[in-house]
Amino acid sequence: MKHLSSPALTVRHDARQQVFATLVAHRDRSWTVASMTKELPAVTVNDVRTTLHLLLGDRLMAIETAAQQRSLTLRLTGDGEQILMAILRDWDRVADHDADE
Repeated sequence: MKHLSSPALTVRHDARQQVFATLVAHRDRSWTVASMTKELPAVTVNDVRTTLHLLLGDRLMAIETAAQQRSLTLRLTGDGEQILMAILRDWDRVADHDADE
């Protein structure tokens, strides 16, 4: 897996897991903080914003440029999709292991 400059991205957190799962499930969709918050009403705006900006900082998301668009709009990159899927799998394995104990 690519070395992440934001190791917090690999630490399981409910909000982060929901954002990652949504991004992977809708990999071809562009997102703003507002649209992600609307999709995940149980996740705070701050958690969404922080997670998306960390992903952007690690170049797992790219900025979409759109005419007349004032909000920062992001799209998951190919590398981002692979890395988020790997992180989600790791979290699932740990959860399964913990459930077995």
